[in-house]
Amino acid sequence: MFFGKILKEGQTHKFELNEGAEYQSKILTITNVVLAPTSNSGASLWFKRNDEEFLIANLTKNQPHLTLNIIITLID
Repeated sequence: MFFGKILKEGQTHKFELNEGAEYQSKILTITNVVLAPTSNSGASLWFKRNDEEFLIANLTKNQPHLTLNIIITLID
C-alpha cells in the first residue's frame, strides 16, 4: 500500500492503524521525504511515540529531498 501525506507548516498527522486496514498492515515504512517547491523555509520530520519525540529528517532549500529506510512497527 502507498501512503502519502502533505503537511502544511505547523500541521501534524497521527497515523492510525485503520488507515492501512484493508491490507492489515502493522508496519509503516518511510522511504522518502520532500520539501514542497513553494516552501520559503526548511522543514523537519518528527516521529512521536507516547511522550518521546525523535527527529527523522531536516529539509532545506539546499537539501529538499531525502531517501530513507525507516521501518516502524505499529501496535494497537
